[in-house]
Amino acid sequence: MKRFSILAFPLALTVFAVASDEGVTINLRTSEKMEALTFLNAISDDTLLSEPYKDVKNEWRTLFSTNPAAQNALNIWIGRGISLSYLLSTVCGDQLSDLIKALKNQEQTFHQIEKEFDEPAYKDALEYLKKHHEELLIYLNFLQRNNFIDLWHKEYLEPIHASIKKGQQILDRFDLNKFKEMLVLFQNNHSYSEISEINIYITAFSGFYGYQLMGLNTGISSAVVEDLAFLLPHELCHKFNPSQENMSALINLAKRDEYYKNAFNRIYLTHKEGQEEEYVYAAGLYISVMSNLMTKRGALRKIKFAYHNPQNIKDAGVPLAAIIYERLLRQDSIDSNFDYNRFISDLYKNGDINAGSIQKKYEKIISDIAGIAGMKIEIKDGSAVITRLFKGYPAYEVGLKAGDKILKINNTTLEGNSLDEVLDLLAGPKGEKEIIKVEREDTVLNFKFCLK
Repeated sequence: MKRFSILAFPLALTVFAVASDEGVTINLRTSEKMEALTFLNAISDDTLLSEPYKDVKNEWRTLFSTNPAAQNALNIWIGRGISLSYLLSTVCGDQLSDLIKALKNQEQTFHQIEKEFDEPAYKDALEYLKKHHEELLIYLNFLQRNNFIDLWHKEYLEPIHASIKKGQQILDRFDLNKFKEMLVLFQNNHSYSEISEINIYITAFSGFYGYQLMGLNTGISSAVVEDLAFLLPHELCHKFNPSQENMSALINLAKRDEYYKNAFNRIYLTHKEGQEEEYVYAAGLYISVMSNLMTKRGALRKIKFAYHNPQNIKDAGVPLAAIIYERLLRQDSIDSNFDYNRFISDLYKNGDINAGSIQKKYEKIISDIAGIAGMKIEIKDGSAVITRLFKGYPAYEVGLKAGDKILKINNTTLEGNSLDEVLDLLAGPKGEKEIIKVEREDTVLNFKFCLK
């Protein structure tokens, strides 16, 4: 039986969103600490990280330039917000003052980090922190003196609280026991069998990203909390560390398969993901579907649109993840003896993953949802609203417009549907006919087109 309650703290909110009879709790929470660290990305020169924060970025970059010591500290730490969030996620409390106090006691803090450290990819980041912790203190003290937390409270806290409510609604359909069971099977040198608590930090300054933290902690941007059903298992699955054999196989595949080489470059070079990403992507989607967090069509949409090229919406997707995910679904059962690394290596050895066949297999897997309408939809005040049209695609060509409220898709009336439900209704194979009824300025209009 699920239990719900909300506890408010002076400067942080924690929502105990889901609790099972076994005592496993998922907490949706805010954190000054996480905001101060991810702010290093929000004001960086990396447009992928800083694009949503242009005004605040310009203001604070100017402010830092007036203080040489603070500017030097910023130069050393800028753009390193996610790795810092990982390292410091289990240290001290959630307030900025707690973090500053912990870093002053460096010996105890580093000991705690090393005790709980569980991700080899961040070893270099830990050494960097040890070397430059004094500059990090200068940066954090500068934020504190210049009322950074007041800015966060005034401009960002209310939207975060709204996002937490959305997240709670998503977790309401959660099969937590199944989630725990699946997560244990995909762990790699970690034991999740004694899970008692999972923390999800909803942050304002992490762009459009989710990110992995120490232990059973994740961070999710308030801008993408609607994607929590995907992001939560995905980030926790990053605890999986592929074998060297499987990492080498991935790189060799990109060298030998021209179609996959394009996807590899887009995912790992343009979007700068770690090269375990597609292995993790497949596992996270499988867990989402098995835990009732996501439909199978929803999972295929994620596979199809992941890591898109902004100049070409058709240039997107995670082909290798698609093949692994599809093979996971075809398993008769996954029991306690399941070894994900062995499962992946067997796919290479058996020819399920083979240079020259990736495109054909990928297109077959996503064929049921391969058609594109060419529009972006968001849920606003309980209604599905078109927010963007793409030129050259059917929705644009028939005259649909941004701002149109969708009333009906084919024979289904939309009344309080989630975004996933709306997109499931819209998805289909190429050539499938779509009939959409919309409301535009108190006028009801009907449009017909075929998915491209």
